[in-house]
Amino acid sequence: MIQVVGTKQREFIFPGNPQTALTFYNDFSRLTTFLPHITLTTQATPDQVRMRYHTRELGAYQVTIFADLQTRTNHDPADNTRVLWVEQATNFDPVASHSGFNTTTAHGRFQSESRFYPHGNQTRIDYTIHLQAELPSPVGLRFVPQGLLNRIAQSIAQGRMEEIINGFIQHSIGAFPAWLAQNEEK
Repeated sequence: MIQVVGTKQREFIFPGNPQTALTFYNDFSRLTTFLPHITLTTQATPDQVRMRYHTRELGAYQVTIFADLQTRTNHDPADNTRVLWVEQATNFDPVASHSGFNTTTAHGRFQSESRFYPHGNQTRIDYTIHLQAELPSPVGLRFVPQGLLNRIAQSIAQGRMEEIINGFIQHSIGAFPAWLAQNEEK
C-alpha cells in the first residue's frame, strides 16, 4: 500500500465581510469548481457530498481518491469568529480499493477548516486542508521498494496539495464578484 498524508495551511484576505465569506464558501456545488484535480461526483444533500481527486502522476499512473464530505459551521459572537469545517460524511458506502497496471483507486479522508476573522471591510481566512489515503500499488510499481514509493508519493502529494490550495484561493476570489452581483439582485 502507498501511504499518502498531507496537510497545508494558508492565510488569505477575502474581499467581503465574514458572514458573506462564510455563506459564499459553504456551498459544495460551487466550491468544487474552484478545486484543481477535484470534482463532485454525488451530492446526497446540500451539505453532504462525494468528491473525487483524479490526476496522472509520473506521466503514466492514474491516481483516483474518493472522499465523502459534509460541512459544519459555527459562529462565536464572543470573538466574532466564524468557522467552516469540512469533515468525513458517513452516509455513503466506501469505494473499494483496487489497482491495475498503471492505475490505483482508493477511498480517502479529506478535512478542512476555515476560520473567518474581520479584517477592516474584508475577511482574513485561515485555511487548513488535510488529505490521507492508502492506495494499492499499481502493478507497474510493485517492484519499487515500499519506502521509496512512499517518499515519491509523499512528495507528489505535497506538490498537488499546494496546487489545490493555491488554485482554490485564486479561483474562489476571482468568482466572488459575479456571485456577489447575482446575490445582490435577489
